[in-house]
Amino acid sequence: MRKAIVVLLGLGALFGTLATAQSQVATVEFQGVDMTMPHSPGVSGWLSDASVGEARIVLKALDAAGNAVPGAQVAWSITNSTDQVVYAVATSAVDELRATAYTGHTLVVDGGTTGPDGLAYLILDSLTAGDAKAAATVDGMAATTYDGKDTLRVVWF
Repeated sequence: MRKAIVVLLGLGALFGTLATAQSQVATVEFQGVDMTMPHSPGVSGWLSDASVGEARIVLKALDAAGNAVPGAQVAWSITNSTDQVVYAVATSAVDELRATAYTGHTLVVDGGTTGPDGLAYLILDSLTAGDAKAAATVDGMAATTYDGKDTLRVVWF
């Protein structure tokens, strides 16, 4: 009986240490700046096909010491401010997303989790001239740009 208690206490200490080893997200940084680019031709604007209009938005989750935080939950919000639709064509979790952000609406996309390097991405595209803003949270912490904005803007011409 005594050995069983010692083993259980030892396992409890081990699992407690492992649970606290997972870092907490302290900051989330967009890895880039606002973008202006041509729209994608034909039907390629709603496919993840490396077409000219694809805007890859990358973020990085960091702990208080500046280390990458892997496995943190990512959520993206895309707000379309033009009369034309904008497409969320992929995330780091889904290769062929094909979600549509309609005018005046905010599209919310589950971005899976951050990778081993703390990174996650979203790819937006448009078939015509467009204007959209992307926001993101990682474990509830809002992503910010280098100048402190909470959205990253993409404009297609």
